[in-house]
Formats: sequence, structure tokens, C-alpha cells
Amino acid sequence: DTLEAIAFEKAGIIKPNIPIVCSRSIASSALDVIKNKALAEKAPFHLGEPTNSAFLSALQLKGSYQEENLNTVMQSVHVLNEYGFNIDPQIARMALGKVRELTGLRGRWEILQLNPVILCDTGHNAEAVPFLMSQLELEYPDQTKHIIWGMVGDKDRNRILKLLPQNAHYYTVKPGVIRGFNAELLQQEMQNQGFNNCQSYPDFESAIIAAHSAAVRDSGMLFIGGSTFLVADALAHFESK
Repeated sequence: DTLEAIAFEKAGIIKPNIPIVCSRSIASSALDVIKNKALAEKAPFHLGEPTNSAFLSALQLKGSYQEENLNTVMQSVHVLNEYGFNIDPQIARMALGKVRELTGLRGRWEILQLNPVILCDTGHNAEAVPFLMSQLELEYPDQTKHIIWGMVGDKDRNRILKLLPQNAHYYTVKPGVIRGFNAELLQQEMQNQGFNNCQSYPDFESAIIAAHSAAVRDSGMLFIGGSTFLVADALAHFESK
């Protein structure tokens, strides 16, 4: 339940004498834990380094937060080449433009429809939500935001909800898994925190119909987020159309 404790568990992946590459975006207290584990295991330690902007522009995955992820990836390529691999940076650049096709990675700032704009991204913890909301405001500053939001029961909802913009319209729904948190209870919790434009729905299908109609009516846009499982529900919905 602390960054240091989480970092200690994550650092269990570090193996003796095997290099470790770590993102610079990690909190210093957590980074110290990882560095100490690497030192104890005699594992060469590397931090992600700013990469060529051409690689960022080539990256198929959108969202400003991907820049730091890319820095870590390209530093990993550099380290692998130092250890005898032969990864051509230009081949890597081409691969970045086909990440979804090559890996099957979905649901990261993914546009599902253009008119009105409907996009999805996971935001299942308090560290991720500020990045998503700032990106949302940056790209769609003048549009009314309709947000379909769902969470699982074991997340710190009180902390996460405080990071959401209160001027958006919310449609709460239970993600389609056993761990999904009840949509009506989530609506009540949000209303208790001052979210006045909030309504619960029994399933994703009814939520998307309501949110889509509202976005068309006021020339707004629609964001689907929260639980990864809710994003999966959204992807399944749009793929079945």
C-alpha cells in the first residue's frame, strides 16, 4: 500500500548480473528501492534516456505519457545491442509504427469513432488518471466531455474520483467481470463528491447509447475509461458492429 512496498515487490524480477532498465518517471523513493535491489544483485542499472523525436512521431500509440515509455524502450534497445544483439534502430522505428498489429496491444488512447469522437484508455489507478485527463483537455479543450466510467471493487475509488474533472457528464457502468464495482454505488459515491452530472446504467450497451446521443446533441466527445475490463467491453462492442 505504499510506492516503496510496491517497488520492492516489482524489483523481485531483477536477476543477478542481468541489466535492468528503469523509467525516469518513477518516484524517487521507489527508484531508490529498485536501485538498491539492482546493487545487491550486481545487476547493471540503466535509466531511460530521451530519444530522437523521429521515434516518438513514428510511434503508433498516442498519448503524451507514451513519451517516457518510449524513452525506456529505446534505452532497452541500446542496452541489448551492448550485450551482443543487433537491433537496427531504423527497424525499431518501423516497428513502432506497427505496435498494435505486431503485439495486439489495444485500448491505449485508441480512437474508436470520429463523429462524434469516441476514444478509450485505461485509467485504473491514481497515478494514471491525471495523465489521461490532462491529455483529454489538451486535445479537446472546447468540447463537452461525456465520460463512461467503470471500476473494479478493489481500487482506491475515493482517491481516483478526486482526480476526475467535475464539469464532465458521467455514465457509470459495472465492467463485465465479477470484480466489477456496482454502477449505482459508484454513481452515489461520485455524487457525494460533487459530481452533479452523473447517471448509472445497467450495462455498457445502454451507457454507450445514452452517451453517444448526448455527445451528438451538444457536439461533444466521448471518453471511455477507468477499468481495463471496461475498455475491453468497449472494444468488444465496437468490433461487433
